[in-house]
Amino acid sequence: MIKFIKNIFSRLNWNIYPTTIFGLISLIAIIPCILWLPSKYANENSFFENLQLFILAFAIIFALKNKEQKPLFNWFAMLSFILFLREINCGRIFFPDVKNGGFLYWDQIIPNYSWLPKTLYALFMIFSLLYFFFKKLYKTLWNYIKFANFPAIDILLFILGIVLGTLGETLLSNEMFEETSETMFYFSFMSIIYLYTFNPKFKLVIKKKK
Repeated sequence: MIKFIKNIFSRLNWNIYPTTIFGLISLIAIIPCILWLPSKYANENSFFENLQLFILAFAIIFALKNKEQKPLFNWFAMLSFILFLREINCGRIFFPDVKNGGFLYWDQIIPNYSWLPKTLYALFMIFSLLYFFFKKLYKTLWNYIKFANFPAIDILLFILGIVLGTLGETLLSNEMFEETSETMFYFSFMSIIYLYTFNPKFKLVIKKKK
């Protein structure tokens, strides 16, 4: 076990890549945004949420561009699309409630079929889960853990984004903190996909035991 952990640490890559910079800027910007940026920028369907959609769209494109581990990165594209649908509330953001503000509910938009969007969303998530197991992608992920290099800074930002975003949503109930942390998470997620798709330093090379 100790040998395995040492092996992982030996493959940590601490370089800062162009895509890593976006996550670092997001981290640095969290406190200034909370202190000085008007709260409207963190509202639903506002600046940060639209920026997140833009980032996720790039994550999908980068994942689909991967040629060497296509099934796994097709799955990452699916995950990115699930997150994209979550951010647009399965399409509800395209139906603003002019009178009351916010957005219409599905039973107002399609009264007899209000169950359909969430059902399709759930079915797509189930399909993604089945795809992961039927394609045995857990084996590919395990090979990455055993043999590939890791973009250390991006992974740390990715984890930090999850932790801070959860804190912002649950304990602090601070929308600006939540949205800026989520943006950092999305930038680091996109960067990780980009590096494993395009950077040869992160190519998976399986080393056979002698």
